[in-house]
Amino acid sequence: MNADFSLTIPMFQTEHIGWLIMESLARQEKIDFPWELIIAEEIGYSPLGEKRIFEYQKRLEEVACIRIRYIPLDEWIPLGQKVMLMRAMLDPSSKVWMNSDADQFLPPLYLKTVFDALWDGKFKVFRTPKWLLYEIKSEKTQFYDVTNFYNRLDQPVLVFSRDIIYRIHMGKKVDYHVPTGIRELPRFEDKTDNWKYGLGVTGLNNCSTGRPFGDVESPPFFPCPIDINETIPKDIMDRLRDCKQYTHDFKRGLHTKIWMEQDNK
Repeated sequence: MNADFSLTIPMFQTEHIGWLIMESLARQEKIDFPWELIIAEEIGYSPLGEKRIFEYQKRLEEVACIRIRYIPLDEWIPLGQKVMLMRAMLDPSSKVWMNSDADQFLPPLYLKTVFDALWDGKFKVFRTPKWLLYEIKSEKTQFYDVTNFYNRLDQPVLVFSRDIIYRIHMGKKVDYHVPTGIRELPRFEDKTDNWKYGLGVTGLNNCSTGRPFGDVESPPFFPCPIDINETIPKDIMDRLRDCKQYTHDFKRGLHTKIWMEQDNK
């Protein structure tokens, strides 16, 4: 069976947080299209692991996921290269490509919203300008809003129409590179209230040593306007609070450190 929607997730050092994105995918609603999930991770750096990922297979099949492809990496590779590797494995019939960070709890209607917006090719780029943020160690929340920052596409998820992804290059650096021309293509702005029911989590992520947001409250970061305990499932919040125990030993910025060491060779 062919997939109409492809989701890639680069994982690195996600032993204690990778469950979050998997739980959110298993709780997607109103899916009426076949989709595939592709995950790549370095197995030598505290991975979530193939076994735990495939424990979600039955639940994902119940929300129309037709296959999970798992790519175990024996050696570390830069994030951009990892995304390109997964992207090369997309089903040829797929109409939409989405790449998500592993430490996200996607809103339950997110995949449905994305697919409905892009499947016919009218729009080439999908952006959700608002996100709720949660820091594990401090249990603080913030509101990320780039509504007035039109050129900001540095989202926890990247979503594009399949027919233009060849124009998006992922280099050897940690960060993604989205060419300026992509920002000028027809764009769908998600103006739903999906943002209230999803969560971007920091505290067990890897790319930056400066992710804990502390008391920073300057655009596009604002005080959180809602109580996430009212919009995020209780069992998810309980597990996130339990994750605090892992922040003490977590090697923050390991991804960046390894990349810099490699780049200096």
